[in-house]
Amino acid sequence: MANLFKTVATKEMRNFLADLTGAVKEGVSMIPGNGELKAGQVLYRDKTTGMYGPAAAAQMDGSFSLAVLNEVAVLNEDVDTTGVEGTTGTVAEDAVAWTRACFVGGVVFLKGADGNAPLTDAQKLVLRQQGIIFKPAVGTGTFDNVTPAADDDDGE
Repeated sequence: MANLFKTVATKEMRNFLADLTGAVKEGVSMIPGNGELKAGQVLYRDKTTGMYGPAAAAQMDGSFSLAVLNEVAVLNEDVDTTGVEGTTGTVAEDAVAWTRACFVGGVVFLKGADGNAPLTDAQKLVLRQQGIIFKPAVGTGTFDNVTPAADDDDGE
């Protein structure tokens, strides 16, 4: 008998958000030619095209702040922006990104020279100005519910 079902896609579940209160998710058009981008990548909006591309660490060094000049967002899903050559040029991909949200610390990153670059405190401050805030990750350690041994000394 023929195989009636096929896996079309899979999605790895990740805990990006620390709090859903006030979170805003929007569809964004990506600038073609930036390769494969991973969820958690900080994006900036190019004012001339209106499309979003990966924000680099050098663009958020404090002297040149993307958050002041452009809108920023955080990519919610992996997307391939390599592009497909069409009759009129490269086709832009669409993706889903968070434009305002409270993220778990350590899941958001910038484009670095040799891969993903973690955010510095100064860069987090710049992102906070646009409504992208962070909370520290909470440990998953277990609680030790053992009663301490009674002291044999009765105080005398």
